[in-house]
Amino acid sequence: MKKLLLVFIILLNGCSDKSPKYNDITTSERDIQYYELNERTIEDDNGTIFEIKIPDYLIENKIEKPANVTSFGISSDEMIMTILINKRESRSSQNISNKDIIDATYNEFVNNWNSDLNKIQELMPQGIYKNLQVVSFTADLKIDNKYFLEKVSYYNDSRLLNTSFEGLQSLDYVYTTHHNGRQYTISIVFYGDYSIASFIGLARSIAGTIKFLN
Repeated sequence: MKKLLLVFIILLNGCSDKSPKYNDITTSERDIQYYELNERTIEDDNGTIFEIKIPDYLIENKIEKPANVTSFGISSDEMIMTILINKRESRSSQNISNKDIIDATYNEFVNNWNSDLNKIQELMPQGIYKNLQVVSFTADLKIDNKYFLEKVSYYNDSRLLNTSFEGLQSLDYVYTTHHNGRQYTISIVFYGDYSIASFIGLARSIAGTIKFLN
């Protein structure tokens, strides 16, 4: 997504006092057991500690980039699955609450952008994402009493040219929240031949385990 992410575009316009009715998608213990999700604890460089539950087959791989907190993944001849956790901080994000920023995004998307998914699509790097389709954008979610955005998209990733995955459609679930003055984005991406229904259930169950501890 472009540097001027949707949530920070909203910050420039100020916050709204209108709130949607939030949908709690915190993962149930039954689904945690069904997908065999196990806890991983993550600490950011500002002292923020949070946890996420993921399958054991996803291996942690820290990327040495300022915006990256950590990542998990698995790669085989048939598929690639990654979970990428990024952060972003700006001066304007320091004095705004998690709920205020999500409320403002909801109101901008629904009232000013008329829930037009093309507006979201325009914010994403077209050079990387070919045949891009944003199929869902939700700005009214709660996970463990914290407010989140969800964006779902399909695309062909140009970075996979000349690999066995060239031309295969990627499915990308992105969850965004705000904590301790930073925006956190959790991207859950699948490349390869797969059952869409199975991945949707897994991705949403993983996202529903996100929990900030301090």
